[in-house]
Amino acid sequence: MISGEMEPKAPAWLTQGYDMLKAIGATPVTESEDAGSQYAKQTGEIGLEYLRLFLTEPEQAIESIGGYLKRFGDANKQAGILSRTTPEQFGMITSIASLHYTTSDTEHLGAIHEQIAEYLSSRNSSNIPYLTAEIRTPELVRDLVAHWSTLTWPSTDGYSSFLKDKTHWKSVQQHIGLPANNPVMFALAIPRNATDPGIRHQFRESYPDLTQQGIDIIAARLFNRGAHDEMLHDKMSWYKTWEDSMHDTLGRYGVEYRAPIVRSITEAKWNLFPGKGFAFPGIVEKMARTSFAVNQEGRLVRNSH
Repeated sequence: MISGEMEPKAPAWLTQGYDMLKAIGATPVTESEDAGSQYAKQTGEIGLEYLRLFLTEPEQAIESIGGYLKRFGDANKQAGILSRTTPEQFGMITSIASLHYTTSDTEHLGAIHEQIAEYLSSRNSSNIPYLTAEIRTPELVRDLVAHWSTLTWPSTDGYSSFLKDKTHWKSVQQHIGLPANNPVMFALAIPRNATDPGIRHQFRESYPDLTQQGIDIIAARLFNRGAHDEMLHDKMSWYKTWEDSMHDTLGRYGVEYRAPIVRSITEAKWNLFPGKGFAFPGIVEKMARTSFAVNQEGRLVRNSH
């Protein structure tokens, strides 16, 4: 329940998250024994307050994404955490903000993108993949990675390492279901060539919807990266063209995933919002008016408009 007389208890995963930060040396400032529980308590309180706002005033909640994310700074400072916003905190707020993402109109989706893009623009770019890896709305991740100026491709390194070490499907299946893990990240890491083919097959059989969501995100990433490389190609001819960039990156994924990824690119299942608060609106506008088809050799080619 949202309202009630009992004080809400901080989720255990927040305390576990603090312990992980401590283990990697990200909390060297404080010696307080209850720093972890205080971090979890204050994070939970801010998240609960934001959820209440979202349920009562959803438009105001969208406009307040950045403000709520900044509020974590004081709580983190008291807990000795160097980062003003942890990935868990970022994921909590953006996931609440995108609860109705799949049924929202274009204006609403654009407002979410603009707020997230504005917040990420003030962050160290190397941290952005770790923040966005916490978003649990696959459609939001897909749409974000389709924008050049919001380069938010989540980091799958940890999940790829896990898949390399845990080659038994039962182990993978168990960890996909753990609250501490983001199933979206499995959908991005499993299609890679380096993943055992048996696990790739089992994943497609067991999680068809999640598989397709991962394919759409990967397709958006190839499309985005291709646009980036073409921008450089226009200035330096030795860079790859849009088509060559997508073709080369496609080779990093299992052969059975390539046709679905190509199909997703041709169907363009992501949202693009030209001129909506992005640092490079010209690139986004070009992406919005560019589409691809498949030629007889199975390669992506640009459609004529």
